[in-house]
Amino acid sequence: MKTRKLGPEGLEVSECGLGCWQLGGGWGNPWDDAVAQEILGAACASGIRFLDTADGYRGGESERSLGRFLRTHPEIAIATKLGRVGMYPDGYTREAMRRATLNSLARPGTDRLDLTQLHCVPTEVLRRGHVFDWLREQREEGLIARFGASVETVEEGLICLEQEGLTDTASSGAAGKEETPRVSETPWGLIWENACSLARRQCMVQWAAQPYLRSVR
Repeated sequence: MKTRKLGPEGLEVSECGLGCWQLGGGWGNPWDDAVAQEILGAACASGIRFLDTADGYRGGESERSLGRFLRTHPEIAIATKLGRVGMYPDGYTREAMRRATLNSLARPGTDRLDLTQLHCVPTEVLRRGHVFDWLREQREEGLIARFGASVETVEEGLICLEQEGLTDTASSGAAGKEETPRVSETPWGLIWENACSLARRQCMVQWAAQPYLRSVR
């Protein structure tokens, strides 16, 4: 498995990662940590060294299972997300975001998060910018090593690209939803290419969270 570096700080991760919302069972099924550990072991054996989770994945059980796996596989990099649980759509405060990060530290039992990302928060919240300031404070405090954003539209991605210190944008839907509103009359593919070009100039990483489901081209 080839590896790449995330941002100028150089967190090295495998080119393919594993999304971990479904580890111990699909939506509505009881969580089974044994199943989660089996899946994680198979992913690691295949060369995957990058795991993506969120505080809202099965009420935090995904983060807990990853923490157990991390005890015997410290080389694994984990990206988590915040911004949906207890905040969406209009409850974004410094205290709420700090509380979410502390919970995401406690569940896997770590003292610093490799990468935390805003989890598809409303466009207007991104535009106001306070959430990025609060993440910078958490980075200075040592709670997180890096921060990024998981976005659903190219417009949101472009807003994030203006932010100092952002490591990555995870495109959960921006490149694949035909119904996503365009940010201008420019053809869709050119908008996407411009966003990628801007990310490269700023040494920022963009990655497709759902490339097959969304038919990312």
